[in-house]
Amino acid sequence: MLTPADFIRIPYHYDLTQAGILYACRALVGEVVQPGHLDLDPLREMVVDVATALAFRRCLAENHIPYRTLEVAPFSQPGLEQVILSGCGCHLINRNLGSRSWTDDLTSLCSAPASLAKAQFDSDRLGPADLLIFTYILLQPNTRQREHDQSNDFVYVFPAAWRNPRQPGSITPCRLSFESTQRLILEIGGLGMDGQIQTEDLQLTAHQRTSTGKDFSDLAYMVTQNLPSGLLSVQHGEPGKVLRISPDRWKKLGLDWKEIILAGYMTVRDFRRRARRIRSASHLFPELSLPLQAVYLQVGELQTMRQLFAWVKEQPY
Repeated sequence: MLTPADFIRIPYHYDLTQAGILYACRALVGEVVQPGHLDLDPLREMVVDVATALAFRRCLAENHIPYRTLEVAPFSQPGLEQVILSGCGCHLINRNLGSRSWTDDLTSLCSAPASLAKAQFDSDRLGPADLLIFTYILLQPNTRQREHDQSNDFVYVFPAAWRNPRQPGSITPCRLSFESTQRLILEIGGLGMDGQIQTEDLQLTAHQRTSTGKDFSDLAYMVTQNLPSGLLSVQHGEPGKVLRISPDRWKKLGLDWKEIILAGYMTVRDFRRRARRIRSASHLFPELSLPLQAVYLQVGELQTMRQLFAWVKEQPY
């Protein structure tokens, strides 16, 4: 049976969050994620997926595990690559462990569900030889109470009405002004006049109007490393039409992660043969947010990652 000593624990670095946010924002421009300035959960999930995938690839490189990558959905999710180990596709199943103050003793995680949504479990996108790798993200204590800390990356998603605000045939820059005693450094992203994803870095000085150097046909998002301390006004397209953004409209895309735990793996074939249906997710493990319709094994029933690494090294590359 798998034990905590078998877990691979990867310290979480900020550049993982940055990579996830970069991808999520680009996806927002391309409407891979539908625009909506209130619900950012789909974007947050994308940040987690990209960050965890990058951490996994670094782990493989550090352990000298040969692998290749495959772009799985070049049109709907461009740039998102799947890791292939000895011809077997890897599917990372990510779960946040919540705000509990975890210690170095992760014994209780062995009894947690390694779960898969029923729709994914039944999907023909999973080949029998594919590998399900279950990862758990450990949060810093009390992070859910720090939604608006004065650090980390904050994003503003433009309302749908602002995604194409200009009049046909008009070419006008985007103008921004920041009402604060501090300067603001941000990235603004959208579509250029050629229909391609376009971004620009701006530095806003307090109470001075700044114009973008590039011309945007659509505005999708703005992202900054610190929560703006004042009102930001944006004018684009129709004269006199101004969008005023208060600090409470900016949202954090990431949580304060502490480390990523590669708990274990199982082939799709074996998981489908052995998995049980979840009847009461909250009773199984309250710290985890699980799909309503899901199947699971306990983490302790998985095979260890080191077993997987040893097997891959034995295979011809």
